[in-house]
Amino acid sequence: MKRDSTRAKGPVRIKYQSAYEPPGGRTRTGRSKSVTAAYSKHMWNIHPSFTQGEVPEFPGPCAFLCAWIKIGCGDFCKLYNCLLLPVFYISGIFWFIMKVLFLNQPGLEQCRSVLRVEADIPLPGLNSQERLEFAKKWYSFEPRPAPFDNKSGVVSSKFTHVAKSSLWLELVAFHRCLMLPPMTNMAVFHEDRWLLTFPWWCPHMMEGWAIIEENSSKPGILVEAEFQCWWILRPIYEFLAKSVFSLYVNQLKACGKSGMADQEDAEAPGAGA
Repeated sequence: MKRDSTRAKGPVRIKYQSAYEPPGGRTRTGRSKSVTAAYSKHMWNIHPSFTQGEVPEFPGPCAFLCAWIKIGCGDFCKLYNCLLLPVFYISGIFWFIMKVLFLNQPGLEQCRSVLRVEADIPLPGLNSQERLEFAKKWYSFEPRPAPFDNKSGVVSSKFTHVAKSSLWLELVAFHRCLMLPPMTNMAVFHEDRWLLTFPWWCPHMMEGWAIIEENSSKPGILVEAEFQCWWILRPIYEFLAKSVFSLYVNQLKACGKSGMADQEDAEAPGAGA
């Protein structure tokens, strides 16, 4: 019997479903039924609001893995220390082996649970257009603007969209100084949202999908994600997701408050004296 549960309220919300249902067999509030994943056409079931004709095209396994290998020739070193490059490839191979053998064996989706994560990301902007423009720079190779750079504040996790190769590079942090090696998966920017996929053959610790878009219920950026896991490992996945997103949100909020304080000081009478 399938059971749904929701834990925690606030900016990071964790839900889980005790039994996986194939795409097309479930609905979510305000969403239409999802489409079936079609790997033969390099498609992926990203979001229940998409129809078959609207789902964007993603690289196939060979194209993705070639791009993953080539990224070490230049783009990787623009974001991270080049000394991390061997760790990047070794950890990618490690996660692939772990998923195939233990975590996300192909063909056993019906036996796994689904962990759903929702997080409100406090990116700055007075309206949805301003937030989208900031997000495009935030998830690009451009330097982080103050007060979000490491000179003014610290945001330990870093997510970067490599649009030319449809890759998504990420460095996730559980604590300010505790991070996993950089990982990668597939991602495309479609209309006004980022669509991320984590197939079982992807050199990433997760399997599932994620979407980053403007929140339809309140101002702000919303991250929605679904990850598959064995029920016995669900508390570990829940702890990891909660830790990463909570730290990310809290650090962004702290940087935003720091920027507002600096602006108020600059505008105070006699500040330029």
